[in-house]
Amino acid sequence: MKVRHKGPAPYLFLSPYLLLTTIFFIVPFVNAITLAFYETNGPRSRAFVGLDNFRFLWSDINFRDALLNTTLFALVSVCIQLPLAMALALLLNGRSSRVRGFFRLIFFSPNLVGQVLVGMLFAVLFTPRYGLIPLGFQSLFHWGLDRHWLMDPPLIRAAIVITSLWIWVGAGSDPEGYS
Repeated sequence: MKVRHKGPAPYLFLSPYLLLTTIFFIVPFVNAITLAFYETNGPRSRAFVGLDNFRFLWSDINFRDALLNTTLFALVSVCIQLPLAMALALLLNGRSSRVRGFFRLIFFSPNLVGQVLVGMLFAVLFTPRYGLIPLGFQSLFHWGLDRHWLMDPPLIRAAIVITSLWIWVGAGSDPEGYS
């Protein structure tokens, strides 16, 4: 089988993509890696410090907490959100569902109102003693009514995951476009 040479046309079509990728991704990425080994004091002043920046980060308790929080959030979100979105898609696209439109509205409404309003809504939902979520936990598990969900670090992790699930699970649960 003989391969025909098509000339410069494929390379000309690829050249804008390669140029833009180089300018806006590769150059800043290499620059960021280079700057990680320097201590900077403005754009014109920098001193090579080697791995000291990484040692400082690893010894910083705030960095480790942020890394732990980000890792937990990513793992929980992926491991719960994807299967839940698939289950909701299967449930909401079944033929026999009479209240399909209502549930689609409930699960897709965070995408309609915006994340700021969802944050304000969940601040109210997590209010101690009167919020729906503490009341729900109290009725199911006899726990959580007087807890300050948005002030206790382990509970705020759960609150952020619950809020994120409500925001994003509905976005992936209807491949038909929420018709």
